[in-house]
Amino acid sequence: MYRELLKSLDGLHVLSTLGMLMFLGVFFLVVIRAVSRRKSEVNQWSQLPLEDAPLSHDHNHSQAQTKVKTQA
Repeated sequence: MYRELLKSLDGLHVLSTLGMLMFLGVFFLVVIRAVSRRKSEVNQWSQLPLEDAPLSHDHNHSQAQTKVKTQA
């Protein structure tokens, strides 16, 4: 019984290798992107949780939340 199960998993190592290569590829792309950012961008990102003013691209989202709250 176990021999048949192990024989059926014969090609599984190809999938595990492919999964690991995909993971490493995405990981290195993220690392390269993070390292290649300008220092001014990184400084802006580091201050985001501390800012009180809403971001310009979040402005529409906060208006939608306000409309939902007023309607409820």
